[in-house]
Amino acid sequence: MYLTKTYIPSQTNKHSINIPLLFVRKVISFFLQNYKSNIMQAIENKVINRIYGNGRGWAFSKKDFADLGSANAIDQALSRLYKTGRIRR
Repeated sequence: MYLTKTYIPSQTNKHSINIPLLFVRKVISFFLQNYKSNIMQAIENKVINRIYGNGRGWAFSKKDFADLGSANAIDQALSRLYKTGRIRR
């Protein structure tokens, strides 16, 4: 559902604040993005901790991290770790 109109308070509630719904939508979107970002960082930290825990030279695949999150989240975490130079192919 897209919110594009301004909230109009009812006549009985005179203490209502007139807040543009676009602003509310942006605030909710901001918090959801931060929540997703925190989850992705947590998965990335779990992946790198598992890699470091197995020692140098450990060959791994994304199947080794299947219990940490969705396949997409693991792919993104491994991709970010590769791009930052923390792991190599």
